[in-house]
Amino acid sequence: MPLLLERLLAKLAAVPAFVALLVAARRSTPTELWIGDSHAMSFNQRVGLGMFMRGPEGQLVFRIGTRLMYSIARKDFPPRLARLARLLRSVGHRGSVVPFFITGEIDVRCHLTEHDGDYGFVAAYVQRCRDAMAALGSRRGVIVVPPPPSATCPDIEQFPIKGDIGERIAAFEGLRSALQSVVAQHDELVLLDATPDLADPTGALRPELTDDGCHTNLAGVALVRRRVHGLPLQPPRSPGRVSA
Repeated sequence: MPLLLERLLAKLAAVPAFVALLVAARRSTPTELWIGDSHAMSFNQRVGLGMFMRGPEGQLVFRIGTRLMYSIARKDFPPRLARLARLLRSVGHRGSVVPFFITGEIDVRCHLTEHDGDYGFVAAYVQRCRDAMAALGSRRGVIVVPPPPSATCPDIEQFPIKGDIGERIAAFEGLRSALQSVVAQHDELVLLDATPDLADPTGALRPELTDDGCHTNLAGVALVRRRVHGLPLQPPRSPGRVSA
């Protein structure tokens, strides 16, 4: 497909997604709202150029670009998310969406092998997600573990790979462990971790689950979606704990 046409179709895809958001805002059953980098899309459907779209099962995907987990921890989500939250609150009711937050794959691929196991930023990132939940009026949120690193990931100029596959797997496991620990401290959060399904015995992304050496393909999507269907997405009965 010509690139210009693909870009046009990606922009047009935002229209039904916007309509679906308005409809979802009035429903009593919450709708999934995936927020993150390109893996917010690739965990739900084929990767494309769209920035806001409706997934095959009615989930909404709001891409924020090539953002690092670390940069969100320091500088917050881009302003577009705050605008979306204001719109949602103006037309909907509390709890109409369950946000799924996914970043971190770029951190592992391009940075974390050089930072000596320092994952202190993860707690700040999760707090940014909790703040976004509050802005969206959500009573339940999902923190998503990014896909395992791939041994066949292309090394491109904009995102140079740091470390060999063994070092990147170690960095990924450190990040995964930090996410597990922090999420467990907050009752209103659940963790979506599809690593046992996506990783091969070495801890790398299974080669048959990626077509580009980075993102999950439709076979990988099916495994992720199976995990999603098993999540407890109803809000907790008691208020979430407040961090000290």
